Amino acid sequence: MYTYDALDPTTSEPESLLEALKQRSGQQTQMGLQWGSLGVHAVVAEKVENERVYFRNPWGPSVDPAGTTYTTPPRRMEDPTVGLESMSVADFKNLIANLFIPEQALPPTRQAPGK
Repeated sequence: MYTYDALDPTTSEPESLLEALKQRSGQQTQMGLQWGSLGVHAVVAEKVENERVYFRNPWGPSVDPAGTTYTTPPRRMEDPTVGLESMSVADFKNLIANLFIPEQALPPTRQAPGK
C-alpha cells in the first residue's frame, strides 16, 4: 500500500491525486478529505465522471434525499440508500488530504521509494 499525502508536497499534488483516482475509476479507493471541524474524514472513492468525484461515506445510508447539497464540505447526495455522495473536481482538489493506492496499481513514475 502506498499513500499519496496531499499535505506532503514531496509525495503529491492535487492534480496527481486526481489523475490517480481517474486511473482507478470503477475501483474502490480509500481517501481522506478535509471535513470541516472533524479534520480528515475517510471515504471510499468510486469514480471520477463528468467533473465530479463520487464516493461512499462510511456513515452509511442517509435520510436526506438524492440531490441534497451540503456546505461542509461542499458535496451532493447522489444515492442515499448506500451513502453515495459526490463533489466537484475543483472542491476535491482543495479538500483531498490523502489517497491510499495498492502499490501494484501505481504508475511507474510514482512507485514507492526503494521499489
